[in-house]
Amino acid sequence: MPHTDTHPTTAVILTALPVEYDAIRAHLTGAEELVHDNGTRVERGRIEGTSWTVAIAELGEGAVNTAALTTQIVGWLRPEVLLLVASRQVV
Repeated sequence: MPHTDTHPTTAVILTALPVEYDAIRAHLTGAEELVHDNGTRVERGRIEGTSWTVAIAELGEGAVNTAALTTQIVGWLRPEVLLLVASRQVV
């Protein structure tokens, strides 16, 4: 079923590391910073050539921190899609 309302489709992309965040950020146009009442920050912009609004957040490492912030961000932004981008870095 097509998306018929005037509200653009929103995706939230979560990252753990700065390198992951920067890779996603490079694809956003018109990005603006949003700040939740408790200080959590995301950047929200568009992906050129699509109707998608995308918010990105770097959550850092750690399962408890990630779970808590994910719950907060989803409740705040109410995205239709939630993605976690993770890379494996070998030392």
